[in-house]
Amino acid sequence: MKYEICYKCVQPYYGSHLCTDANKRIKTVKINFSLLGDLLGTIPTVVTIGEFYGGVVVILQSPIVYELLDEHPNIFLASTVCQSSDEYSEKEHLRDFKADFNFNYQDAWDFGKKHNLHMTQGFFKYIPDICDIPAKPLRPRLKDFSNLYVKSYDFVISPFSITLKEDGRWPREKWYELFKSMPEAKFCVLGMKQHIGEPLEEFPNVDLFLNYPLPMVCALIQKSKAVVSVVNGISHLCFALNHPNVLLHNQGPWGVNPHAIELKADTVPQIEVEKVIQICSNLV
Repeated sequence: MKYEICYKCVQPYYGSHLCTDANKRIKTVKINFSLLGDLLGTIPTVVTIGEFYGGVVVILQSPIVYELLDEHPNIFLASTVCQSSDEYSEKEHLRDFKADFNFNYQDAWDFGKKHNLHMTQGFFKYIPDICDIPAKPLRPRLKDFSNLYVKSYDFVISPFSITLKEDGRWPREKWYELFKSMPEAKFCVLGMKQHIGEPLEEFPNVDLFLNYPLPMVCALIQKSKAVVSVVNGISHLCFALNHPNVLLHNQGPWGVNPHAIELKADTVPQIEVEKVIQICSNLV
């Protein structure tokens, strides 16, 4: 069965009230990218900045990911695209703040690769005067969505990525073989409508969720036995949620999610379906 939901960004809010406390040294962080996994990686650094300065306004292309963040008194969201009725410009909105930090994903990734660090550690290069780079990746603290009402599945499947090349993707035929080989297991496939391409085959034990709201995605993950995915935003979300992830990849040591079950090959298409079936069967 296919489920499709259009999830529009929640209106950001603009807070001149943030400056009323003269004792708070509120700063801003501007993040110039919007991919799920990358944004999750910035959260530990932003939390550190907010705690150090007593407050931080986060300027995002898309604030949806940060709305997953557990309540934090020092973090306030805004947007690079003004959507308020007062039509404030970004410059007017930030007139009382000093934009000290500008996060660039590629820069942080290159830094991490050079020093054998994960991306979540790489962002700490921007705040050397606040703290040292952590010895290991820090997990973002997200809200608990497990009480949201969603269907329960044995496995959440996340086969898509807009950034991976063909050697990092598992062929559709192998996903289909996994579904057919475990007819008693219930699967749900997550994806964005614009990333799927050709329509997927339908199976009686598989539901397809397109453009699903992130809180509901979190709930689906938390209610499942494991997520089976390539390296993408959902695999990073598994780390943040501390959830098992059968991870198909051809990258360097993952070493982030302690619950990740890694299946690695020179190219992801080389990973055998039988190995994935064996791991999933042991988890049911």
